[in-house]
Amino acid sequence: MITLKKVELADKDKFWNIFQKYCYEMSAFYDMDLDSNGNYEYEYFDAYFEENSRIANFIFDDKALIGFVMINKHSCLNEVIDYSIAEFTIFPKYRKNHYAIKSICRIFESYLGRWEIKFSNYNIPAKALWLKATKNFVPQISSFDETETVLSFVVK
Repeated sequence: MITLKKVELADKDKFWNIFQKYCYEMSAFYDMDLDSNGNYEYEYFDAYFEENSRIANFIFDDKALIGFVMINKHSCLNEVIDYSIAEFTIFPKYRKNHYAIKSICRIFESYLGRWEIKFSNYNIPAKALWLKATKNFVPQISSFDETETVLSFVVK
């Protein structure tokens, strides 16, 4: 059973470590720089522990940690929204057996409202995943720029 568990301040170092592995994977699609310590920079990481409008959740299947999601209220299209997925991953070991779709369903069940999801057009697996996961919500598809797409939809 897929569950979400809020990343607490006590989990910050653990989450940063996991997040760095995700950033390494995303560096294939985004221009991401390393800092002087060899970590990927992420301007808003601390804000997920300081601002109520930002939520980070670990994703579990029973007791196994299989991924995470970072949610905020930032609209790429300058719309009024309730939620936006800033970052999402299911760890490579768990990318089979529909864990991503099951996790996204759990996220949407937990956070009803107006959503935006942005993805890189170069990340073909992510593009296919988000189009499939949001199909029933009939998303409005917008080009953010030449390299990214934004899906807008409502989860009731």
